[in-house]
Amino acid sequence: MKGYRVGEAHPRALLTEAEIDQMVEDRGPDNAPRMSYSMLAARYRVSKSCVRDILNGNRRGRVCGEKRYVKLEIEVSLPTRAKILRRGGSKWLEQVVAEAFRASSGEMEKEA
Repeated sequence: MKGYRVGEAHPRALLTEAEIDQMVEDRGPDNAPRMSYSMLAARYRVSKSCVRDILNGNRRGRVCGEKRYVKLEIEVSLPTRAKILRRGGSKWLEQVVAEAFRASSGEMEKEA
């Protein structure tokens, strides 16, 4: 939308982009968060729901963490399917794909 102000440019914004980035870093990874929503809310003087919405990408139009999902349909053999299930199922598979994506993103940055 033309003229629509988001982030720091919005007149009612409470946090700067640097504070948002620091909040995401302070929270840590989804599978082992270092700080709770309550701790972050107290630190940045906002509500817990504000922290939650920022970290989930519902506020500020940000994509934080790995909350955006894409449906993949691939054919997998039965032995491979059994291995996936033994290692933790879809959660394990999500982690493997996320690590591979981060690794490939790092390689592309090195080439540039």
